[in-house]
Amino acid sequence: MRIRRYGPTLLGWLMVGLLLAGCQGGASTAPAAKASAPEAAPAAAQAAAPAADSAPAAPVAAGPAGGATASVPAAPREPDVVKMADTMAFVSAPVMIAVEKGFFQEQGIDLQIEPTAGGADVIPQLATGEIDVTHGGISPAMFNAIARGVEIRVIGPMNIIPQGTGSTQLLIRKEAADRGEIRTPADLRGKRIAVNTSGSLVSWQLDKVLEREGMSIQDVDRVVIPFPDMVPALANGSIDGAMIIEPFLSRSLNDGIASALVTRTTPGAMTTSLIASGKWLQERPDSARRYMVAMMKAIRDIQGSQKGVADPERLFRPENIAIYQKYINMPEAFLRAQIPNTYDPDLETPIDTLMEQQAWFERGGQLTYTDLLPPERVVDDSFARYARETLGPARQ
Repeated sequence: MRIRRYGPTLLGWLMVGLLLAGCQGGASTAPAAKASAPEAAPAAAQAAAPAADSAPAAPVAAGPAGGATASVPAAPREPDVVKMADTMAFVSAPVMIAVEKGFFQEQGIDLQIEPTAGGADVIPQLATGEIDVTHGGISPAMFNAIARGVEIRVIGPMNIIPQGTGSTQLLIRKEAADRGEIRTPADLRGKRIAVNTSGSLVSWQLDKVLEREGMSIQDVDRVVIPFPDMVPALANGSIDGAMIIEPFLSRSLNDGIASALVTRTTPGAMTTSLIASGKWLQERPDSARRYMVAMMKAIRDIQGSQKGVADPERLFRPENIAIYQKYINMPEAFLRAQIPNTYDPDLETPIDTLMEQQAWFERGGQLTYTDLLPPERVVDDSFARYARETLGPARQ
């Protein structure tokens, strides 16, 4: 298993923002060269030698949240190489867990991770099959590529906005809160509110918050500022509020720069997903099915059975902390201080929300087409459904 390790703390912080923001379209970026790293060899992965494709399946227990034990198709004699593009920021914790705890190896998969800034950057490589799957943001670039005939599909959700306090929040200047100038989102009319890009899902979340007050994003003075620059902008008063993500969210609150106005923006919505190459899905579907089994086991290892509900006890087990630190080199205290990312242990793609996001991008002029794509052009749930049938549902 070849994995490029990620060291600098600042890179880890910035990659979180790039991924959760929903990367925008633009010039393609070829994946960087791979670097060899020691293979993970957890005890669980050494339980049995892989059998031939046609051999009877060996029983594999479901993950912690996952129902009854079920049979998993036997892995091929030679590991199946799967190339995945990912930022390997903290939001990618399930990938780290699946690698280091041997869930991919257990499924006969040699996962090779290519570094990337976000899903939109590797769409050309997904189209050719150079990359099999990526963890990327829901973006106009993805929809536009599918509309052009690029064979890619969303095969499952990754980051789910928490049902409780979220890792994306609407903050306002502390002075404005203390003086009572801004008490509710209705008071934001005409105020300068920062978003990271004009067409990202962060902007969509702001629009949904304002919609609850009978307003829209057009009723505020929207200012485009990168996430790291939102903190000083709040401090110096050049903006009145910001839709901001971790780790900049906690920094703004802990430093007394800002106050939280809305802590629950769009609970349960999907902001990043697993986007797969059509070539991989068509030519090696069994590989994709086994990949999803490994991912589902990893998510259930760090989260309970409920969609969008974190389980800090599982997420921050000592052995898991050690795994995260191999990739993002962040102190344990910093990891624990962040509002956890959450997932769906059943990997059910929220199609209605995905279609709503597509329509929002179209209304904002972000798409190159006007006739919206039907769900079947965007999503293939069969691989996640197979994993649910194999491991049993997390939610009864």
